[in-house]
Amino acid sequence: MSNGNTQMENEIVLLKSITGLIDDMVNHSMILIEKFDDGKLVKPHTQESQRIFNIMLVDFLSKPDSIFTQNYSSYLDALCSISNNPMFNTDSSVNDLRSATKSFFEWLSEDTKGREDSVEPLVEVWFPNIDYSGYLKISRQDFIIICGNLSKHSLLRQTIQAKKLYRILKESGLQNVTREDSLLALEDFYGRFYDDILNYHLGNISEFLNEIQWGIYTYLLPEFCRTYTKFGNSTQYKYKYPADVESRFARACYWELMNWMRRRPIMAKFQISKWFKKRY
Repeated sequence: MSNGNTQMENEIVLLKSITGLIDDMVNHSMILIEKFDDGKLVKPHTQESQRIFNIMLVDFLSKPDSIFTQNYSSYLDALCSISNNPMFNTDSSVNDLRSATKSFFEWLSEDTKGREDSVEPLVEVWFPNIDYSGYLKISRQDFIIICGNLSKHSLLRQTIQAKKLYRILKESGLQNVTREDSLLALEDFYGRFYDDILNYHLGNISEFLNEIQWGIYTYLLPEFCRTYTKFGNSTQYKYKYPADVESRFARACYWELMNWMRRRPIMAKFQISKWFKKRY
């Protein structure tokens, strides 16, 4: 490998990072799960937990910064690569992870325009700061990243998000829009897509992430069974490192990843109501 680490070591470090990141998003202090019609309703525990959830979700959808991650565009991109070329696959144990990762990737990338199951062909918006009322064509990943960065940064660091919104406004038919208009529209954009649409999608996103988490668990379960060894009747245990894992850092991540397997994912599997999967 170009970074001096084996492919297995890279995968271990990534999976350890990803399970930790998802655990920080999908847990009982961040979200509340309630019974709703044919499934579940997911709500943020507090307004602050929604803001933190969005910021961490942007991290998950951003480029990892580590010598162990190669040239992945995001943690999700890394998961797609792992799913297609897994180092620990035993008797198709990777199938659930591959399916969950593919589903989330496709959902994020899909534009709202042209969806057969969508109530609205485009997202209706009202941006009073630029006197615009109409529809916006935007991928889910774009609006999540813009909202998360707006949640994190001050006004003077919002020019990058304004450039993204400028492109989206142009692609949605506002040919006379200016770059100053896009700055003025950021507050209106945030109110519509963060307060309204992200709240609507919170349950679906949480379900996707939880399915990925359980997919990782199922994928690594044969490896955990192979490596986990208890010392007689004591509470002590050890793991037998794979031959391709020699780096001390990768071994530390492997130990923590196997300990995560002992604990299992935080949240049980859940399925949100169909009424939170039909719009936007």
